[in-house]
Amino acid sequence: MASRSQLATRVSGLDETAMAAARQRQNQLTKPPGSLGRLEELSIQLAGITGQPQPTVERKAIVVMAGDHGVTVEGVSAYPAEVTPQMVLNFLRGGAAINVIARQVGARVVVVDMGVAAEIEPHPELIDRKIAAGTANMARGPAMSVEQAETALAVGMGIAADLAVEGLQLIGTGEMGIGNTTPSSAITAALTGAPVAEVVGRGTGVDDAGLARKIEIVERALAVNRPSAADPIDVLAKVGGFEIAGLAGLILGSAGGWAMETIDSSQTGHESDSLDNRPFREFFFRWSQIIVLLAVSICAVIFALLKAAFHKQFFAVLKNIQGMIVSFILFVTIPQASCPLC
Repeated sequence: MASRSQLATRVSGLDETAMAAARQRQNQLTKPPGSLGRLEELSIQLAGITGQPQPTVERKAIVVMAGDHGVTVEGVSAYPAEVTPQMVLNFLRGGAAINVIARQVGARVVVVDMGVAAEIEPHPELIDRKIAAGTANMARGPAMSVEQAETALAVGMGIAADLAVEGLQLIGTGEMGIGNTTPSSAITAALTGAPVAEVVGRGTGVDDAGLARKIEIVERALAVNRPSAADPIDVLAKVGGFEIAGLAGLILGSAGGWAMETIDSSQTGHESDSLDNRPFREFFFRWSQIIVLLAVSICAVIFALLKAAFHKQFFAVLKNIQGMIVSFILFVTIPQASCPLC
């Protein structure tokens, strides 16, 4: 099992030589300098992560780690813990939303049982690394032992190493565990010092009474366990989850093995502050802007046509519409044509 110092030293810095080459290539592309915004920075960062000026992402996988949580007995979720194994089976059958997305991008979905409180039949895409049948109730004591937390980290790192041997270039993370927004909120509060009420959400959609109960449970768990913000493994052990710890290890292992990582949800992001996922959010934000612009343009076109019909200025308005459409097409296609990631 890797020691805490080994976990830290395996993660090296970015490859400055590869980043310089990627930056130079950016300057040679037929586009205004910096016109792609954060996408340019992202492409340079990926070069630094992989050590390749033009990284490829042909082989990719989504790793979904699953585990149950003893704190669900406190009524913090709108669903019972029995839903966790049902969702795991759905992942394995290919019927979940992540399976659809993965198929569209050509990625495998690998499911890891880190601590589901039920036995799951063997499956080619299921990795059984069950540490225990769910964590203990963190509202009454530590969710797990330090040894279990370190084991979960080591499992995640081992899976990252195995995927690297298979030639995986991009790993996406996902999690499944009824009640796991409660430990994720506790981890956030413990590490950041933020007020519990500010970091606890409705999770699976609990009502106002459920939200108040969830806040009270997180506050109680922090008071009972007193996790140390200076010791992330202590935080994981006291108020974490097996799948959360496993994903932290997966991210550390990927970073140590020059694999690129995308992070899904708050649960998989607590232990990975050094892996900045803002470029991904900003990428999707940019395309959401395009969609909004298109919707607004269509509304403007319809309104202009209706207005012109009454004022007999149809052809004059049509000319303006043509300009709007050409501008929109240029706005969409020029960045795509010069994208350094293509």
